[in-house]
Amino acid sequence: MHFFLTDKNYAELDEAFVQKQNDTQNLQETWNWFHGYFTQSIKTALEGYGKDMMERDAAKVVLAEHGIEFKNNGRTISFDLSRMSEDPEDMAKVREAFDKIYKE
Repeated sequence: MHFFLTDKNYAELDEAFVQKQNDTQNLQETWNWFHGYFTQSIKTALEGYGKDMMERDAAKVVLAEHGIEFKNNGRTISFDLSRMSEDPEDMAKVREAFDKIYKE
């Protein structure tokens, strides 16, 4: 789960649980509510992860079309200069693809 949830998400989940427990003063009711809340939080995190993964994969396809490939599990970038273009439009596509891959 920690792969999909950030420390910020964990803090928000903890805070939501404590607030609901303070409101209800009933542990069983809080757990029942929290199950749905937690499930929705996981679903939202997974959707974001999936969308981000597809965007990065699409960016890698664009880069590969321009002679830039990731090897060694992404630790190495190789450049095929014979496939690279100095056309400003192509350079903009490459820059945009790198921005998608290395966004925070």
